[in-house]
Amino acid sequence: MAEPGKSIEDRVRERAYALWEQDGRRNGPSDDYWRQARSEVEAEEAESGNDADGTGKEVATSTAPPDKPAG
Repeated sequence: MAEPGKSIEDRVRERAYALWEQDGRRNGPSDDYWRQARSEVEAEEAESGNDADGTGKEVATSTAPPDKPAG
């Protein structure tokens, strides 16, 4: 479920970090965590009837991850 006041990028970043931690903080597959996190967050938004940013407007999103989670 979407957290009020959090942007989609913040939610994806937090989810990617959680996935990375759950996977033992392995080096290497960070792009996989970002893709999975974005997919999960966008699925949550679709289920709740919101667009990616929760405003009801179409949003352009990038599949390129920002910096890897700090470790």
